[in-house]
Amino acid sequence: MAQRHGFDLEEVRVSPDGQRSSVAVVVDADTAPSLDILAQLSREVSEELDALNVFGEMPYVLEVTSPGVDRPLTMPRHWRRARGRKVAVRAGGRTIEARVGALVGDAEAPTGVQLIVVGADGPTAHVLDLAEVKNAVVQVEFSSRTRVKLRSLWARQTIDTIVTTSRSSTSEHRYIRVASH
Repeated sequence: MAQRHGFDLEEVRVSPDGQRSSVAVVVDADTAPSLDILAQLSREVSEELDALNVFGEMPYVLEVTSPGVDRPLTMPRHWRRARGRKVAVRAGGRTIEARVGALVGDAEAPTGVQLIVVGADGPTAHVLDLAEVKNAVVQVEFSSRTRVKLRSLWARQTIDTIVTTSRSSTSEHRYIRVASH
Protein backbone atom coordinates (compact mmCIF):
# COMPACT_ATOMS: atom_id res chain seq x y z
CA MET A 1 0.00 0.00 0.00
CA ALA A 2 2.76 2.45 0.92
CA GLN A 3 4.51 1.97 -2.43
CA ARG A 4 1.31 2.76 -4.35
CA HIS A 5 1.45 6.23 -2.77
CA GLY A 6 5.16 6.69 -3.50
CA PHE A 7 6.35 5.88 0.02
CA ASP A 8 9.04 3.63 1.41
CA LEU A 9 7.77 1.59 4.34
CA GLU A 10 10.27 2.34 7.11
CA GLU A 11 8.76 0.53 10.07
CA VAL A 12 5.64 -1.11 11.50
CA ARG A 13 5.27 -1.40 15.29
CA VAL A 14 2.44 -3.21 17.06
CA SER A 15 2.23 -3.02 20.83
CA PRO A 16 -0.36 -3.57 23.56
CA ASP A 17 -1.81 -0.36 24.96
CA GLY A 18 -4.14 -1.15 27.85
CA GLN A 19 -7.45 -2.47 26.51
CA ARG A 20 -6.38 -1.91 22.89
CA SER A 21 -3.40 -2.26 20.58
CA SER A 22 -1.29 0.48 19.04
CA VAL A 23 -0.14 0.15 15.46
CA ALA A 24 2.44 2.62 14.15
CA VAL A 25 3.20 2.67 10.41
CA VAL A 26 6.20 4.84 9.50
CA VAL A 27 6.56 5.85 5.84
CA ASP A 28 8.97 8.17 4.09
CA ALA A 29 9.49 9.64 0.64
CA ASP A 30 11.92 11.92 -1.16
CA THR A 31 9.45 14.79 -0.81
CA ALA A 32 7.52 15.60 2.35
CA PRO A 33 4.28 13.61 2.37
CA SER A 34 1.08 15.63 2.11
CA LEU A 35 -1.64 15.39 4.71
CA ASP A 36 -4.12 14.18 2.09
CA ILE A 37 -1.92 11.28 1.01
CA LEU A 38 -1.16 10.26 4.62
CA ALA A 39 -4.89 10.40 5.40
CA GLN A 40 -5.70 8.22 2.37
CA LEU A 41 -3.01 5.69 3.35
CA SER A 42 -4.32 5.68 6.92
CA ARG A 43 -7.85 4.89 5.71
CA GLU A 44 -6.57 2.11 3.43
CA VAL A 45 -4.50 0.48 6.18
CA SER A 46 -7.43 0.75 8.62
CA GLU A 47 -9.83 -0.81 6.08
CA GLU A 48 -7.36 -3.66 5.42
CA LEU A 49 -6.85 -4.35 9.13
CA ASP A 50 -10.63 -4.40 9.63
CA ALA A 51 -11.21 -6.63 6.57
CA LEU A 52 -8.59 -9.12 7.73
CA ASN A 53 -10.02 -8.97 11.27
CA VAL A 54 -6.45 -8.75 12.58
CA PHE A 55 -7.48 -7.57 16.04
CA GLY A 56 -10.92 -9.17 16.22
CA GLU A 57 -13.21 -7.03 18.37
CA MET A 58 -10.27 -5.45 20.22
CA PRO A 59 -9.99 -1.73 19.45
CA TYR A 60 -6.75 -0.38 18.08
CA VAL A 61 -5.10 2.94 17.45
CA LEU A 62 -3.47 3.29 14.04
CA GLU A 63 -0.80 5.94 13.54
CA VAL A 64 0.50 6.61 10.04
CA THR A 65 3.45 8.97 10.20
CA SER A 66 6.68 10.06 8.61
CA PRO A 67 9.89 9.64 10.61
CA GLY A 68 11.03 12.49 12.81
CA VAL A 69 14.37 14.22 12.67
CA ASP A 70 15.72 11.91 15.39
CA ARG A 71 15.51 8.88 13.10
CA PRO A 72 19.00 7.36 12.65
CA LEU A 73 20.40 7.48 9.10
CA THR A 74 20.81 3.78 8.40
CA MET A 75 20.13 3.41 4.69
CA PRO A 76 21.47 5.24 1.61
CA ARG A 77 18.02 6.78 0.96
CA HIS A 78 18.10 8.35 4.46
CA TRP A 79 21.44 10.01 3.62
CA ARG A 80 20.10 11.19 0.24
CA ARG A 81 17.07 12.76 1.91
CA ALA A 82 19.31 14.46 4.52
CA ARG A 83 21.55 16.15 1.93
CA GLY A 84 22.48 19.63 3.10
CA ARG A 85 21.41 18.93 6.68
CA LYS A 86 23.72 19.03 9.67
CA VAL A 87 24.42 15.58 11.15
CA ALA A 88 26.31 14.02 14.03
CA VAL A 89 28.07 10.88 12.84
CA ARG A 90 29.78 8.32 15.04
CA ALA A 91 32.44 6.41 13.08
CA GLY A 92 35.97 5.23 13.69
CA GLY A 93 35.72 5.83 17.43
CA ARG A 94 34.86 9.52 17.14
CA THR A 95 31.89 11.80 16.50
CA ILE A 96 31.90 14.14 13.53
CA GLU A 97 29.53 17.07 13.02
CA ALA A 98 29.16 17.92 9.35
CA ARG A 99 26.73 18.66 6.54
CA VAL A 100 25.62 15.81 4.33
CA GLY A 101 26.84 16.00 0.75
CA ALA A 102 26.36 13.62 -2.15
CA LEU A 103 26.38 9.85 -1.94
CA VAL A 104 29.49 8.26 -3.42
CA GLY A 105 29.70 5.09 -5.52
CA ASP A 106 27.16 3.26 -7.59
CA ALA A 107 23.79 5.06 -7.73
CA GLU A 108 21.92 1.85 -6.86
CA ALA A 109 24.29 0.82 -4.06
CA PRO A 110 26.35 3.78 -2.79
CA THR A 111 29.35 2.90 -0.63
CA GLY A 112 30.06 6.29 0.92
CA VAL A 113 28.78 9.74 1.71
CA GLN A 114 30.44 13.09 1.30
CA LEU A 115 30.55 15.06 4.55
CA ILE A 116 31.27 18.79 4.54
CA VAL A 117 33.13 19.85 7.69
CA VAL A 118 33.52 23.55 8.47
CA GLY A 119 36.84 24.27 10.13
CA ALA A 120 39.05 27.30 10.80
CA ASP A 121 40.27 27.18 7.19
CA GLY A 122 36.75 26.96 5.77
CA PRO A 123 34.69 24.01 4.58
CA THR A 124 36.37 20.77 3.50
CA ALA A 125 34.78 17.68 1.98
CA HIS A 126 35.53 14.21 3.30
CA VAL A 127 34.19 10.89 2.08
CA LEU A 128 33.05 8.47 4.76
CA ASP A 129 32.50 4.79 4.01
CA LEU A 130 28.89 4.00 4.95
CA ALA A 131 30.03 0.66 6.42
CA GLU A 132 32.08 2.56 9.03
CA VAL A 133 29.08 4.50 10.38
CA LYS A 134 28.04 3.32 13.85
CA ASN A 135 25.34 5.96 14.30
CA ALA A 136 24.23 9.08 12.43
CA VAL A 137 21.42 11.49 13.29
CA VAL A 138 20.29 14.79 11.77
CA GLN A 139 20.90 17.69 14.16
CA VAL A 140 18.12 20.15 14.83
CA GLU A 141 19.29 23.67 14.02
CA PHE A 142 17.92 26.85 15.52
CA SER A 143 19.81 29.47 13.55
CA SER A 144 17.88 32.58 12.57
CA ARG A 145 17.37 31.09 9.09
CA THR A 146 16.02 27.90 10.64
CA ARG A 147 13.75 29.86 12.99
CA VAL A 148 12.21 31.66 10.01
CA LYS A 149 11.60 28.31 8.31
CA LEU A 150 10.02 26.92 11.50
CA ARG A 151 7.72 29.94 11.82
CA SER A 152 6.71 29.41 8.20
CA LEU A 153 5.91 25.74 8.86
CA TRP A 154 3.79 26.61 11.90
CA ALA A 155 1.96 29.30 9.95
CA ARG A 156 1.06 26.80 7.22
CA GLN A 157 -0.15 24.31 9.86
CA THR A 158 2.21 21.58 8.70
CA ILE A 159 0.94 18.23 9.87
CA ASP A 160 2.79 15.01 9.25
CA THR A 161 1.21 12.54 11.66
CA ILE A 162 -2.27 11.12 11.42
CA VAL A 163 -3.76 8.93 14.11
CA THR A 164 -6.76 6.79 13.29
CA THR A 165 -8.71 5.12 16.07
CA SER A 166 -10.74 2.18 14.83
CA ARG A 167 -13.06 -0.41 16.35
CA SER A 168 -14.27 -2.94 13.78
CA SER A 169 -15.99 -0.95 11.01
CA THR A 170 -16.33 2.30 12.99
CA SER A 171 -13.43 4.68 12.45
CA GLU A 172 -12.71 8.02 14.05
CA HIS A 173 -10.01 10.14 12.42
CA ARG A 174 -7.97 12.49 14.59
CA TYR A 175 -5.22 14.71 13.26
CA ILE A 176 -2.23 15.43 15.46
CA ARG A 177 0.15 18.29 14.69
CA VAL A 178 3.82 17.43 15.08
CA ALA A 179 7.08 19.06 14.09
CA SER A 180 7.77 18.54 10.41
CA HIS A 181 11.05 16.99 9.24
